[in-house]
Amino acid sequence: MERKIPYESVMPHLKSLRTFGYYQIDAKYSKFQKFLQSSYMCLILSLISIFTMQQVAKVYQVMDDPNKVIDTMFLLLTNSDSIYKQVIFWRKHDQIEELLKILQVLLRGFNIAALLTCLLWVLCPMILYTQSKPVEFAIWLPFDPNRSPQFYYAILYVWVQTSWLAYGNTSMDTFITYFFAQCKTQLSILSEIVRLCNKTQGIFGGAIFYFFLVSAWIICTTAYRIITKIPQNYRFSLLLFMERIKRRIEPMAGVIIPLSLNTFVSTTKEK
Repeated sequence: MERKIPYESVMPHLKSLRTFGYYQIDAKYSKFQKFLQSSYMCLILSLISIFTMQQVAKVYQVMDDPNKVIDTMFLLLTNSDSIYKQVIFWRKHDQIEELLKILQVLLRGFNIAALLTCLLWVLCPMILYTQSKPVEFAIWLPFDPNRSPQFYYAILYVWVQTSWLAYGNTSMDTFITYFFAQCKTQLSILSEIVRLCNKTQGIFGGAIFYFFLVSAWIICTTAYRIITKIPQNYRFSLLLFMERIKRRIEPMAGVIIPLSLNTFVSTTKEK
């Protein structure tokens, strides 16, 4: 089956995930190859888990020093988030594959069917002619088609014309249908977006929420450490700056007339 562009766009990401042991290989591979990939994924997960447990032990070791605890927690929380997502990719592999299948065509077949129909259409007069029965074509001809050379001219002419028309007509029908299908596709996309969002939320919602908590913690602790290490004078200036930028910037003409769209409209109306 021909792969679609949306599916091709995720192929580099799938290749990276499989290379680094985060995602299973395709179903087309043998059971032994899948077993090797699963073993590799298990090895990677074990190595990351061991490294994370070492960080947990480090936090326990330096509990009396808040700065060292914060330094260790940066990477610890990031690794725990990675483990959580890796487990989701492993345990919900089938559901993710269903999402990928959505991302994975028939004018040529329509044309071939039309040409085959035309070929079968001219076979009937040929069979009648071989049986020495009178042949009647559905077109006017300036000669008698039941005689020897004229029949072959007529049958060739009818076949070429009907095939030509059939090919062009089916192409035009498909072209018109394409635009109607585009209208339908827009509606289908909307319903698919809702369904896909719900399914994606069910699979990755927990991981995203945990990632949000980790990111918020890292940002807050980073801001706290920055604010505790900068000089007090700079803190005061920073506080004043933060308060000043709350005020909107309003350009004024002569420190009296605001340069805004409302002023322009009112001036134009007066003129």
